[in-house]
Amino acid sequence: MSGDRTALVLVAHADDETLGCGGIMQRLAASGWRVEVVIVSDGIVRARGIDQDNRPAARRACTLLGVGEPRVLGIADQRFDAVPMADLANAVGALGIEPDLVVTHVGTDLNGDHRLTLEIAKIIGRP
Repeated sequence: MSGDRTALVLVAHADDETLGCGGIMQRLAASGWRVEVVIVSDGIVRARGIDQDNRPAARRACTLLGVGEPRVLGIADQRFDAVPMADLANAVGALGIEPDLVVTHVGTDLNGDHRLTLEIAKIIGRP
C-alpha cells in the first residue's frame, strides 16, 4: 500500500470516519496513501433537543490519524432522503477526488443516512 494512491473515506456523519474506519485511515496514511475524508452531512447532530457540532472533533481526529482535514458537504443530519440521489452523488463528484479505494458504510446498517452514503459511493466509484 503505497505510492500516489488515493483513498476516499466517504461517511455520512462527523464521527463515522473515526468510529468506522479510523484504523484503516491511519494505516493507509502511514503507508503513503493520500486519504481524503468526505462527510456528507453538515456535521451537526440534532437529537433530543440538543445541537452537537461534531466538526471540530472530526478535524482533530483526522489530524491525529495523519490524514487531511475532512470536507463537510452540509446535508442536514438524518435528512439525506430529502435530497435527490443525483444531487448527493454530484456533490461528491464535484470535489474532483479520483480514488483508487473507497471506504464507506455497509449496506445492512440501520441508519438511513449510512445506507444512502453507500449508494453515493457506488455511483461515484463506478468506472
